[in-house]
Amino acid sequence: MKGTQEMDFWKDVQALVGKGLVNRRHSAHLLLCIKDLGAFRGWLERDLQSTEPLLATTHDVTGAFDPTVVPTPLYQIGFTPAGLKAMGAPQKVMDGFSEPFLAGMAPTPAEGETETRRAGILGDVGRNHESDWDWGGAHGGVRAADIHILLMLFADTEAELDDWVSKALKPSRGLALACGGDDPKATKAVIYNRLYLTSPQDNHPTEHFGYVDGLSQPMIKGLDRAEKTRLNRPETYRLHAVAAGEFVLGQENERTIVTPYPRHREFGANGSYLVVRQLAQHVGAFNELVKRTADEMQGWSDEDPLELAAAKLMGRFRDGRPLTPMPRENGSYSSFTFADRDSGGLHCPFSSHIRRANPRDSREDNPETALRLSKRHRVMRRGRIYGPVAKNQTFGEKDCDDQGLLFMCVNADIAQQFEFIQQTWLNNTTFAGADAEVDPIVAGLEPSEKRFTIPGRPQSAIVQRHEPLTTLKGGGYFFLPGKRALLLLAQNDW
Repeated sequence: MKGTQEMDFWKDVQALVGKGLVNRRHSAHLLLCIKDLGAFRGWLERDLQSTEPLLATTHDVTGAFDPTVVPTPLYQIGFTPAGLKAMGAPQKVMDGFSEPFLAGMAPTPAEGETETRRAGILGDVGRNHESDWDWGGAHGGVRAADIHILLMLFADTEAELDDWVSKALKPSRGLALACGGDDPKATKAVIYNRLYLTSPQDNHPTEHFGYVDGLSQPMIKGLDRAEKTRLNRPETYRLHAVAAGEFVLGQENERTIVTPYPRHREFGANGSYLVVRQLAQHVGAFNELVKRTADEMQGWSDEDPLELAAAKLMGRFRDGRPLTPMPRENGSYSSFTFADRDSGGLHCPFSSHIRRANPRDSREDNPETALRLSKRHRVMRRGRIYGPVAKNQTFGEKDCDDQGLLFMCVNADIAQQFEFIQQTWLNNTTFAGADAEVDPIVAGLEPSEKRFTIPGRPQSAIVQRHEPLTTLKGGGYFFLPGKRALLLLAQNDW
C-alpha cells in the first residue's frame, strides 16, 4: 500500500474486502443468532482490543501470495438488519443503510402474492424461489428473520477449522445456530467450504465444473496488487483498476462521489455489503450440455471439442485462457477487450457467462465510455465451493447431492452492483441483441429461455438447454462493519 492515509484507512476495513484469503483453504460460514448479548459483546470487545485480534483487516493480510507461510486462523463478521438492531444500533444508524440491505434478498411477499419485486430483479423464481431455500428465505428452512450474524471462520487445515467452529459456539461467546440445535455438522446453518487448489503454489482455485476461478477480478486502486499491476501490466490495470468506493463505504467511487452510508457516529465508514448466495451445482447436467454443445460445433476448430464447448458456455477455457484474442501481458489472462477484437461474438459468445457478467468495453458505441461505465457495476468475488470435490477433468462426473458454490461478493452499492449485474446482464433476455436467452451457467431456466446461441460462420449454432446448471439454496445481504464500528457495537457506545 502507499501513503499514511491509505494505510490508516485499510486498517479499519475487514480483510475479505481486500483479499480472497486463498492461503486459508478451509472455511466455515455460520448463520447465527445472538443468544446472550452481554457475553457476545464481551467476547467481541476483548478480541478487538487484544494485541493480536483474530478479526483481521485488509491491512493485516495484504501482501504477495506466499505458499511457504503457514497462515493463522482468522474470522470475519457480517450482520443482518435484525442483528444490528439486536446489538442496539439506534434508528439513526439503521436509517442510513440502503433499501436492498434493509429489505433483504428475500423479503416477505405482500398479502396475496407469492413473489416480490426483488425476486424478479434477481431471477429468484421457479426452482430458485425462496420458499425452497435451505436458509435466508421468508418462509421455510432457516428463516432470514432468525439470522443475526454471518460468522466466517478461515483456517489452513480442516482440524484447525473444526476447533475454530467448536470455540465459536461455546456459550461464553453468546451465539447460537440460527435454527437451534448444537451440532454444526448436522445443520443447514453451517456451510463448510474449501478451496480446491491444483498445487500448493496455485492461488486460483478450481470449482466443481472444472474451471479455474477468481480470474479477471477488479483490483482496488491504492492496494499493493493494483500498484504493482499499474507498473508491470498497464493494460490489465486500465481494464480492472476500480476506485475503492465501489467496495468500501465512505470512499469515493467511480462516479467520484461517496455512496450514502450510516453517518451517525460515522458507523458505516469503511464498511461494505456482502452478498451471499448458495448455489447447488449440477455437474451431470453441465456435462450433458457440454456434450450437446460439442455436437452442434463439430468441425469448427482443432481444439478438443468438449473443452471448446465448455469454453463457449463460460467465455474462457477451463484452464483460464480467454476465447477472445489478446496480447498476453506478462502472464495475464485478463488483458483483453471485446469491442476491437470480438465485436461479433465469434470468439466469445454474447451470452457466455463472463461476457454477461463483465461486458468490459462492449456495451456502448464508444469503448472507453463503455469500460468506464462497466466499472461502476463491478463486484469483488469471494466464493468457495462446498461438498465433495468434483474434479470433472473428462466431463464424466454425475450430479452429487450437497455440492456447489457459496457465491460471495463485496460491493458498496447492492442495487447498482450485484443487483444490476443480475437483472441487466445475467438475466436479461435481450442482452446484446439476444432473443429469449439468459446466462447459461448461473441463471434459472424458464420455458421461454431454453436456448444458447454460439455465433459462427457460415451459420451460428443453437443449443437447447434442458436443465438449469445451478439451483439457489439460500442467500442473504450482510453488512461488514469496519473494525471501529464493530467496537461501537461491542461497547454499545452511541
